[in-house]
Amino acid sequence: MNKKIILFKFVKKFSKKQTITLKDLKELKNQNISTEYFLDFLNKKYGHFFHGSTISIKSSGNIKGDEKIFLTDKGSIAILKALFSNKNAILNYPYFINKKHPLELIIKKRRDYSREKTIAKKGYVYVIFSSMKIKNEPKKSWQYIIEKNTKTGIPFLKKIEIEKKDFLYPVKIKNK
Repeated sequence: MNKKIILFKFVKKFSKKQTITLKDLKELKNQNISTEYFLDFLNKKYGHFFHGSTISIKSSGNIKGDEKIFLTDKGSIAILKALFSNKNAILNYPYFINKKHPLELIIKKRRDYSREKTIAKKGYVYVIFSSMKIKNEPKKSWQYIIEKNTKTGIPFLKKIEIEKKDFLYPVKIKNK
């Protein structure tokens, strides 16, 4: 069966469900459709953006930020952000992903580095409705920013569970 047909059926099947679980995603993976491909489909077909986080937010909650909330239009970056935290490490990866600059994550350890605090076994990608005022910064990169409503937060359409094996790119860990 065509991948797009499978994805349309999957989206319809889970349209009323707030959280798409790892178990739900297995349905796609069993048909050789990766989580990244699914997220990219949501962006291309519906114009949705994503916010990746190691933190689980209640279905009725909002995504909050201090001054800005960072989003992406790329499934790969959303998955990266869902699984890797910069709380005690420096995460380096390109803003502009292309053949010349492929996606690769370099983790530079800080003094208080802890693998458990930096690399999550499970994370979450939040699907954001595209009609909000979202700014692409730097221009033509994967990064988008919302500066409005960060104290009250922004609502999300869906929460998608992510696991470590969903990130399909090289990861290098270096001492600072």
